[in-house]
Amino acid sequence: MKKSLFGYAAVTIVSVFLGTSALGAVNVAKLDLLQQRINEIQALQTRMDDIRSQAVALQGALQGKADAYSKEIQKEQADRDLKNYQQAIKVYRVRYNLKLMQQITAYLAAVSERITFFQEGREQVDFLFQQAQDDLKMVQTLSDMEITGFIDRMDQVLAKYEKAVNSRLFDIENIQQAELEALWHSISNSK
Repeated sequence: MKKSLFGYAAVTIVSVFLGTSALGAVNVAKLDLLQQRINEIQALQTRMDDIRSQAVALQGALQGKADAYSKEIQKEQADRDLKNYQQAIKVYRVRYNLKLMQQITAYLAAVSERITFFQEGREQVDFLFQQAQDDLKMVQTLSDMEITGFIDRMDQVLAKYEKAVNSRLFDIENIQQAELEALWHSISNSK
């Protein structure tokens, strides 16, 4: 009887120890994976900030050019007393500047869209980063399922924004340009 009671106690202790160490091993693996994702998020944050800064600088440069061309058009309009689009388009300088404005405004719209995309992405990535930091602190209390689900969400967000930071800022082929006459009216009425 004592032998069987001792054997039962030994088996119970070994089982508890193995179960605890297996749980610890799973948590260590999850902890390492979570830490890896945190490092990936930090690298992504840096790249997103760089791209956003470049996009903002490009936006400023494009806006400067647009303002200069708009002033040239307004000067020609005043100097030549241009009353409507048909008159304006016959003046080579006005027509040329309108075409430049057409391109620039399309580029500005595309750059602005990407800036917004990266701002929203940065907020989402920052939220994930904070959540990952918190989860890393609590990894012993979380179940494997909760950690796995969170890591899966992180992987999806990382994949989305990794693709974005590794591609062109915008695709020139997909840019929609405004009509020249609409630009003329917008510029000529903005005095």
